[in-house]
Amino acid sequence: MPNVTPAQISAKNLTYLSEALGQEALACKKCSQYSSMLLDPALQQLSASLAQRHKDRYNNLLQYLNSEN
Repeated sequence: MPNVTPAQISAKNLTYLSEALGQEALACKKCSQYSSMLLDPALQQLSASLAQRHKDRYNNLLQYLNSEN
């Protein structure tokens, strides 16, 4: 995959990336809420782990879009 800077991304792809950011934020929020509602410690841990993964993906996308390369 070639290195493409945010300045080179088409408007259509920026729309996709923006939607991906929203979806990752929503998934993180839901997993965090589920983690606090679950009673089984194993499921709480799983849900918290999934929330962290979504948060990491969100931050990676945001960092890429904010990069100046």
